[in-house]
Amino acid sequence: MTGYEVSPDALKEAAEGIRKAIGALKEIGNAELADAGRGVTTMEMGQGTVGHDGLATTFGDFCARWEWGVRDLIQAGGRIADDLEGTGTIYAKAEQVATDLLKRLAVDTMGDPHADSSKAKDQSWQQIGDGLKPESSPESFNKARDDMASTWQRTGEDLVRNNGISQVARMLGGADVIGQELGGLKEIVS
Repeated sequence: MTGYEVSPDALKEAAEGIRKAIGALKEIGNAELADAGRGVTTMEMGQGTVGHDGLATTFGDFCARWEWGVRDLIQAGGRIADDLEGTGTIYAKAEQVATDLLKRLAVDTMGDPHADSSKAKDQSWQQIGDGLKPESSPESFNKARDDMASTWQRTGEDLVRNNGISQVARMLGGADVIGQELGGLKEIVS
């Protein structure tokens, strides 16, 4: 495969992994202090333990700096985990929106023109594909034939009634052809 791909599940797994690593660090020491990245200074040793005052001071300074480093790592790790999880959620939502749009597009462009395409998002691709197959039963052909015959019948009646000669004849007979046409126009507009 070529191109750029993001797996929302992989992002969530990475976030969980970071949180587990932070949890493991908390198990080593005091959990309350570990949340703040603290607790390393509890390892400080006095001159009596180490045997040299300069070494005890240097080790104490090291523990203090280390504590700040651990604190920053824990906080940064928490932020990274939150960001990874949020990014995974955003990608999952974007993918769902794109899928829903493509399903609706398929139904709108190739499906039943009378179908409600807003319901396409709740259907599987298999259901959408099945809905794109035309109805070919004898009943549907008979209904289509009857609908076409009715449409042609109405078209013929409109042509006879609304051609110029028939309108002139109706006007000579006293009919208000212009008023009827304007009334029909009012129905169309309103």
